[in-house]
Amino acid sequence: MRKANFVSFCFVFSLIIMTFSLSSCFFKGSSAQKILLYLNSSPYDGVSIKMNGARYETDTQCSVAPNNAVILQVDQTKAYDMSVRVGGDDTRLVFDHWSSGETDSIIAFIPVKSATYTAHFAVEYYVSLESSVTSARSGSDPSGWYASGTQLQLSAPTVAGKDFLRWLVNGENAGNANPLVLSVDNPKAVVAVYEMMKQPPSSFATLYPTNGASQVNHEPYVQFLWNASVDPQDSAVYYNLYLGESAAAMSIVASGISETFFRIYTLVGSKTYFWKVEAVNAYGLKASSSLNSFSTGAFPPSKPQPVYPRDGEIDVPYTVNLEWECMGGVNYDLYYWISDTASTVVENIQEKHFRLDYLEQGVTYNWKIVARNALGSAESDVWQFTITESAVPPSLAHTPSPRNLAIDQDLTVTLSWGQPVVGAKPFTYDVYFGVAPANGMEPRSLHKVLSDSPNTSVTVEDLDPGTHYIWQVISKNPWGVSASLIWTFMTQIGMPKPSEPSNPVPAAGATGIATETTLSWTPSVNGIVTYDLYLGTTPNTIAKVGNHFSTPSLKAESLAMNTTYYWKVIAQNESGSRESELWSFTTAEDMTGLSLVKVDANTFIIRANQYFTLESAVMMAFDASIDGCYDLNLYPLPSSSICPGEEKIFSYHNARNSFAHFSATNLTLATVTCHVPGTHELVYFYNGSDIIPILTPTVVLP
Repeated sequence: MRKANFVSFCFVFSLIIMTFSLSSCFFKGSSAQKILLYLNSSPYDGVSIKMNGARYETDTQCSVAPNNAVILQVDQTKAYDMSVRVGGDDTRLVFDHWSSGETDSIIAFIPVKSATYTAHFAVEYYVSLESSVTSARSGSDPSGWYASGTQLQLSAPTVAGKDFLRWLVNGENAGNANPLVLSVDNPKAVVAVYEMMKQPPSSFATLYPTNGASQVNHEPYVQFLWNASVDPQDSAVYYNLYLGESAAAMSIVASGISETFFRIYTLVGSKTYFWKVEAVNAYGLKASSSLNSFSTGAFPPSKPQPVYPRDGEIDVPYTVNLEWECMGGVNYDLYYWISDTASTVVENIQEKHFRLDYLEQGVTYNWKIVARNALGSAESDVWQFTITESAVPPSLAHTPSPRNLAIDQDLTVTLSWGQPVVGAKPFTYDVYFGVAPANGMEPRSLHKVLSDSPNTSVTVEDLDPGTHYIWQVISKNPWGVSASLIWTFMTQIGMPKPSEPSNPVPAAGATGIATETTLSWTPSVNGIVTYDLYLGTTPNTIAKVGNHFSTPSLKAESLAMNTTYYWKVIAQNESGSRESELWSFTTAEDMTGLSLVKVDANTFIIRANQYFTLESAVMMAFDASIDGCYDLNLYPLPSSSICPGEEKIFSYHNARNSFAHFSATNLTLATVTCHVPGTHELVYFYNGSDIIPILTPTVVLP
């Protein structure tokens, strides 16, 4: 039995020979009996189209005899040299589709009337990235072909001893932004320009206080000293002084110092401090000294004094944050008690405050502080405060912001409110938020966005434009709760965010998927939507494999066999983005292929060994010892067929609908009936531009 490519070649060659004499371009006139075919191309003319083997340049018109087969063919790609800035070919046309809808570069048909056939091409431009320094190399060279309109980000390669200076694009200065954002609208020759690298200031040493020094006198100040740093470019050097009570908590206490000393008057005794100096030159380059520590003169802590509540204060909230002041204290013990009761002790407090919750109403409390450090301790006087007698639940929260019925609000809104006027403080709050019911028909649907918080505000984000929202505040204390009015506002008018991508193909959890498959989903609505697609072998390592494309599908190629892949889609429009769920599928354990399987004396089927994603156009060819198409019947019915001699070519222009039954659980593509005995061979099967291998190509009937 003949090989598929040989059979296809013989058929096409014979068809060309048979029809070539019946077709001609209108260079010298035409016969009235012939059919006119207008051969065009878009967006450029001058493109070569073969008609029955003869090559013509668009735009042109040709004539063919009626009822004769015509085969049109264009090159999948065609490159041109359009720019003197880019070496070699720099503009490329990539075939996309015919005006009749077919996406294969070769189409066959029998014309019955004059018609126009336009080959539509996508345009790609070559972008080259070079460096003004020959030693510069990029870890991943981005030079290559890019579709017209692509937004490209180019990063300047790192070059030892050099600083990136600016970009040149087609010989013009393009600024120094790094990365460079480039719109690919023509061929681009991009050059990264460098200059000699600027050097940081020289290293230097600190002088005083010395590292590890103790009993450093801090009255009236501590003077910090260091050596000068020198800038290799002879620019001025300034200094920043860092200081803190731990190495991790240092901050800049003085900046832009022009001298090599600085005095600090605010240090306290009995403390350890950490410090360093940073030298900065005119280019922002820095050199840092070593990290040092020292301890100021040690003294026992001073006697603690109350900050809040003051001694004798009344009407104190039932939850109170005790605060005190003390010089030199390192840690503190808190004692508090009610008259004639044993005191409660909270030891080793590191800060000068402590919160007491839910104290008894109307009761007077006593408290004191014992401060400690390495040299001793100091005990405060005994102070008193009285808790409010109020045991009143909160009144309603009020004064909402945004105000009730507000309009034209941003898509990120901070909700705030006034605390209840009546009730025992402090209060905590729950906030409920949601979309307002439409036309009073839907039930309210509110979800909690804040819980048990003392704050009187909360921010809600990612809102939809032109949408009414409602919200409510629940105020709480130990004696009750109160619900505010339900307030509403409307966001600014605009395009809603895209709908969530859904209904993935392959279906979530699908198995036996081909290693080259098209991932697709239900298109998102609302305006002009583009998609980003992420794919990977674990949920945590998915990476972007498609960026800002407009069709709700993307072909995944060179997948590993017997591997689970995870993927998601992010839809975007002018108002924001919406993310799909995380889906998964598992590839098949072996190669995808087709077989002919005999069913009975007059019937056989075309069956796949595993599921694969169908493209919009499918074309298949049979070799059988029968003439014409009438004795070979396919179901689903093809869109068109050409049957010269023993070869039968069947085309499906909307294959996804025609083979909608094809799935991971139903691998039969088509059923073929024939009442003429003999051997039938499936010569080839095109899925779009991909050839699906034929595993079992023949079947014998009966």
